[in-house]
Amino acid sequence: MNYVQKYHGQPLTVVYEQDKQDHFNALEAARNREGVGIFRAFIYGRAEKYFKREIEGLTRKQKEARSKDGGMSFLF
Repeated sequence: MNYVQKYHGQPLTVVYEQDKQDHFNALEAARNREGVGIFRAFIYGRAEKYFKREIEGLTRKQKEARSKDGGMSFLF
């Protein structure tokens, strides 16, 4: 999985401690030929969770910087 993400220039998916068992369950289901859809949905959900946390952190930093100097801040 990491190789494919790195090859396509994507950030590596973070699997948080509380999600590890779900990660193993998704891998096992894919291995048992239940389809990769289960694993794909799991990875998509973890990537979404990661990006939401990153966006929240950046937004918080931007608000803090704006409140300190009172000026405008641009974050893309």
